[in-house]
Amino acid sequence: MVTVLILKWLICFFSFTYLFLIIAYWLSWNNLPVFSNESNIDNITKISIIIPTRNEHENIANCLQDINNQSYPKHLFEILIVNDDSTDDTVSIINEFKASHPSLSLKVLNLDGQYHSKTYKKNAISLGISQADGELIITTDADCRFGKDWIKTIASYHEKVHPKFISSPVCFINEKNLFERMQTLEFLSLIGIGAAAINMNKPNMCNGANIAFERKAYLDVNGYDNTNEPASGDDMFLLLKMAKKYPHDIAFLKSKDVIVYTYPKKNISEFYQQRKRWASKGTKYNDSSITIVAAIVYFANAVWLLNFILLFLNSDFMNLFFIQTSIRAFIEVCFLFAVTSFFGRRKLLLRFPLTFIFNIFYVIIIGMLGSIGSYEWKGRTVK
Repeated sequence: MVTVLILKWLICFFSFTYLFLIIAYWLSWNNLPVFSNESNIDNITKISIIIPTRNEHENIANCLQDINNQSYPKHLFEILIVNDDSTDDTVSIINEFKASHPSLSLKVLNLDGQYHSKTYKKNAISLGISQADGELIITTDADCRFGKDWIKTIASYHEKVHPKFISSPVCFINEKNLFERMQTLEFLSLIGIGAAAINMNKPNMCNGANIAFERKAYLDVNGYDNTNEPASGDDMFLLLKMAKKYPHDIAFLKSKDVIVYTYPKKNISEFYQQRKRWASKGTKYNDSSITIVAAIVYFANAVWLLNFILLFLNSDFMNLFFIQTSIRAFIEVCFLFAVTSFFGRRKLLLRFPLTFIFNIFYVIIIGMLGSIGSYEWKGRTVK
């Protein structure tokens, strides 16, 4: 009897702590204002767009074409593509694009010497910034697509609000099957949580495919100067360093005009490698609030699985399981409804039941394996 009571208490504690966390994110997301860009404003900000690139011959031309089509004046922005040992014809495609678009300020840099080490992406961005002329830096990825007002809206927001660091929304597109649509729903939940946490002045997540920051602020926090950082994590490490020095100057730009679109992973193996890579950097942040949130999420999923197992062993857990599951599902759907509504992807909620189950198992597995072993990234094995 005592053991049953202890187990029930643990299940209730972690379940309801998690629910309160999601409710807080839900309310914060809803309270985050949507930024409306005024198209008649003349922008003045000089911008440098940095794109670390490795073996992106399938995507780089579309990425550059979208940037070339931007409504922002071409004399006010430059593109710096940092080639990280591409072994395909990525560089040739870039050079051909540059030759056919002479009005576009486009530079190709190559990682070598002091910039070439295991921290690939951070070194690529560092090299790009060292050669950048813009006062505002935007980083994105070579497999991304953009609307025509992407740069203009970021610049207008920065000129109006003056944040040091801007996180902006990212969404998957061109999903071809159920698994890819499930990824999109789960990914949008992460984007929503990251936005809500920033709005609560407790930043814990952003996506490097769509961030902007002042070059001076980057230099003030010494950029990516920690050689012990893992290969990825350029977005989060910079976010946390900026938040520490400028706690009230971190913002999430909630605007449909700045949504960056990219692609989901094609199979379970690629998804696993991506999430293991993300999890591998989680122990490096030295931020207690992130550790607490990660622990709440992990144990909430663990006790759900525990409760599911126990209901087959002891009928006393049956009612608790259905109460726990129904309340959690209701709160998560409410949060996801708000986030998917902003992105115009409400139909993804039809995949919620399967996504719900899948997420529980993948969070538990990745939580256990994320900090050990190695993962595959851009054709490299990273320990």
